[in-house]
Amino acid sequence: MNPFTLSRSLTVTGEISADEDLIIDGTVKGTIRVPGHAIVIGPAAEIKADVLARHIDIHGRVDSSVVASERAVLRNGSHVSGRVVAPRLLVEEGAEINGQLDTRNADAAVSVAKYRAERT
Repeated sequence: MNPFTLSRSLTVTGEISADEDLIIDGTVKGTIRVPGHAIVIGPAAEIKADVLARHIDIHGRVDSSVVASERAVLRNGSHVSGRVVAPRLLVEEGAEINGQLDTRNADAAVSVAKYRAERT
């Protein structure tokens, strides 16, 4: 199955929750939850949303928390302002990070993120 794509021209305010892989090239403000799947944040993306996924591949800009239950990748040219939690983390040369990196507590962070999502 091909991933669902949110195009550059799309702006979403609120919660995105999916049971499939996502590619995001637009603007998202709020929350993105795809706990069992992967998210690719494209180079044109502007994300001001807490992100929770199994695998997160960041090419664009994220100004919030990122929680990956398996792996997060910050690509050359990406910019992340906020907390990045993942048991495995790859940061390419040229990626910008302004925040906290945590590779020890991904399971706890995923549990907290799921709890918060259920309460809202």
